[in-house]
Amino acid sequence: CISPLNLGHFDVVYSAHLLNYFKNEHDLLKAYKSMYDQTKYGGFSAGVMVNPDMYYIYDIHDYSIYRKYGFQPRIIDKFSMPIVVEYDLFYENKHLLSFENFIWQREFHEKQILKAGFRNFEWINPILDSNFEDVNGFFDVFLKFPPTS
Repeated sequence: CISPLNLGHFDVVYSAHLLNYFKNEHDLLKAYKSMYDQTKYGGFSAGVMVNPDMYYIYDIHDYSIYRKYGFQPRIIDKFSMPIVVEYDLFYENKHLLSFENFIWQREFHEKQILKAGFRNFEWINPILDSNFEDVNGFFDVFLKFPPTS
């Protein structure tokens, strides 16, 4: 169970890869509610999380396609709700650590976001700066099957 941080009210509240650690809907809703409660009127909340489409929509049969970015997911339980995924992190082909994430469907996140009080919400996939030329195709998989949203 999580406890709200109650750090004050801010123009911007940001969450980076924290929302994939909640394996029950009650705690996920509390996290969204905490973000909402700490956002000043007229401010905004933003975050980065695992893209649920990786496990619910994309037709990926081999998650090693992400290894060149330093991680490789492994589905532990595809039939649970949320889906349980273990991530292995690598640096120069050396395994650093593993951790579990709980991947809820997009629609489920959207319902929790609305329940928390947010009214304007959108999913944004990563893009490359228009001045950047990916001549070696390093970001091909990242852009075709974005692992984050």
